[in-house]
Amino acid sequence: SVNDGNSGNNYAVTFTPVSTGVINAFSLTVSATGVDKVYDGSTNATVTLSDNRISGDSFSDTYTTASFVDANVGSNKTVNVFGIAISGIDATNYTANTTASTTANITLGSLTITADNKSKTAGLPNPTLTASYAGFVVGDDTNNALTTQVTLSTTATTNSPVGTYPITASGAASPNYTISYNSGTLTVVAVPQLTALRSEERRVGK
Repeated sequence: SVNDGNSGNNYAVTFTPVSTGVINAFSLTVSATGVDKVYDGSTNATVTLSDNRISGDSFSDTYTTASFVDANVGSNKTVNVFGIAISGIDATNYTANTTASTTANITLGSLTITADNKSKTAGLPNPTLTASYAGFVVGDDTNNALTTQVTLSTTATTNSPVGTYPITASGAASPNYTISYNSGTLTVVAVPQLTALRSEERRVGK
């Protein structure tokens, strides 16, 4: 309509239709939510993706990699996500970010330290006490995973009589593991009897 104060009569109007137009892609924001994991010695992470798509549109969000900033146990650790992409019948209507960041927790792994069973002959000093470890992830060992080494002890002494004595493990510490312990046993055996051997020596001598 033309409002010229004269019901449009001051103008001759020609209508020119527009047969083309542009629908620009919607700028999609893909967000990541981190998934907590138990310490495994790696920075590998898992996330779930969400977005602000227009209701009713159909497409999928994916990513190629997600990683923690380091492999150690901690809360609210940064996770970086790369290779975000969308695919599906409505994906061409959007442009999406290709990276994102979020946070997640790495919780303590479980390590069990077991005192090894030992034996000795009565009257001799105790043997060197050792332990076995179950639960170390690939790449971890007592040297790089424990900030304090295990303490092994037994109630047996050099003069302890024949019998069995506990070997206890305690005191180890690690920033990435919760540690449990199993006791071992030190068995003290009698001094070997030489009577039979001496009789054999006398028989051979005759």
